[in-house]
Amino acid sequence: MAKIFIYDTEVPKKFIMGFRGIGQVGYYSLLYLLSHLPYRKIGLVETNYIHPVVIVGEDHKLHYPIEIYSIGDYGLIRFEDIPLNKNGANLIKRVIKWMADNGAEELILLGGLVSSLKEGDEIGRIVHNSHYKEELNIKYAQKDVRILGPLAYALYYSELYKLPAIGILAYADANRPVDLIGVYNALKILSDITGIKVELEELIDEATTYEARLSELEKEFSERENKGIYT
Repeated sequence: MAKIFIYDTEVPKKFIMGFRGIGQVGYYSLLYLLSHLPYRKIGLVETNYIHPVVIVGEDHKLHYPIEIYSIGDYGLIRFEDIPLNKNGANLIKRVIKWMADNGAEELILLGGLVSSLKEGDEIGRIVHNSHYKEELNIKYAQKDVRILGPLAYALYYSELYKLPAIGILAYADANRPVDLIGVYNALKILSDITGIKVELEELIDEATTYEARLSELEKEFSERENKGIYT
């Protein structure tokens, strides 16, 4: 079961979604957008397909499992998490159908692509379904790349419901809990495609600090191994 509650009279014509995946690029890209742009919450999704997680945010605000936001022409749907089973598939299906039924014209999906595929200085690639017709100066994902999880569900159901959809896949390190450089690259491509402007310098600073800390931890672990010290 999934039911969409909208508090506004108008539903956005374009949507952006991202999920936890390689480097958690999609999930943290959405969080960064929400924290740096004047989005307003316009709705929630009621469902028993996921755990009822409620998060305490700034200024005593509560964040619910699936929230719908709006800014200008764009709607943004934040999923706290999605199960990788038929419940997750049914949830994405219901949301995509709701978009199509309400006249949505485009869906943009944010995710990660394993950095081992990177060629030269490129920062990411794209995929899109057969209904997306815009020509972009960005390379398509390599042949035989497998897209899994919620992003794959979203591409599949957008194809079925004839909703033009594009996936922005920024290169990211699959071995890192969060790849902030991947988040930066995804948002940079998003800005180039949509014209959505967001300040990314803060993200670069956070990524630099994060990388430095990871290097310290890796060095410390290596030294412990060399000394035969385990805790």
